[in-house]
Amino acid sequence: MVAIRAAVPASPGHTLLVPRRHVVSLFGLTIVEWVELGQLLTEARAALVAKFQPDGFNVEVSDGAAAGQIVKHLHVHLIPRYRGDQLDSNLLGTIR
Repeated sequence: MVAIRAAVPASPGHTLLVPRRHVVSLFGLTIVEWVELGQLLTEARAALVAKFQPDGFNVEVSDGAAAGQIVKHLHVHLIPRYRGDQLDSNLLGTIR
């Protein structure tokens, strides 16, 4: 599992968590990968809190075409939120 900054961030610090193994769906992860994802999510959140001091977070996964998944490799969005911000709905579909 790796954490990378989004190429087109919805907000400062927008980070993607991506498994190294090719897997399309969140539900295709092994139990070990679920634990790794949880650990990385916690670590990435702590780093973003320290650097950006956001007021909250959105955690977003689009799983399947009907859910808006475009990239056919699992990636979890960790999006710092700031009081008064508004995310561009064109970037993330249903997250606002």
